[in-house]
Amino acid sequence: MEKVQAITPEFRNFMQIIADIASIAENLAYKKNIAEECQQAGFLVSAYGMEEYKKFAQAEQLHAILKNGQPVAWSIVYSPIHPASEDDAGTFYIRKQFGNVPIVKQIGTARGHEGQGYSRSLYQRVIDKYPDLPIFAAIVEEPKNERSEGFHSKLGFKKCAVFSHPDGKKRGIWKRLPTGGLHRQYVRI
Repeated sequence: MEKVQAITPEFRNFMQIIADIASIAENLAYKKNIAEECQQAGFLVSAYGMEEYKKFAQAEQLHAILKNGQPVAWSIVYSPIHPASEDDAGTFYIRKQFGNVPIVKQIGTARGHEGQGYSRSLYQRVIDKYPDLPIFAAIVEEPKNERSEGFHSKLGFKKCAVFSHPDGKKRGIWKRLPTGGLHRQYVRI
């Protein structure tokens, strides 16, 4: 299995990797005209462009798995010290309700590479980095993202709240309990 790598501006072929991630995200974006296919395969509601992915990389929040030098999966993770901007309604809501916790803002795997453990590896990096903290993610409720919900359930996440996002699409707030210390005996993956 390829390893998870932090993607920063110093990374070799940085701009090409950012362009590839933006292209994959666009391909994974929810499309109404193929809604049923999107729901079965999983989808993103926030397909950012190159500028947004560059900003995440500059803030050391972008990680990817590269195969032959090209991204096959990536994640954007807000560390507990990342400030919650009111412009980012989901993150602001989670921080307001649950405190300074790690938040997986986005995770995706390129079509054709699903089911090979890439997203699980990206999550494992977060779990290993924050063993004593709960980890949060938001999953769109309308339209239902059944694949994402199933994946998060397998990783030990449970829906703990529903948030009415300003974009009109409700988000389920999913929480995974800490695995370090005393919590380890209660969480199975």
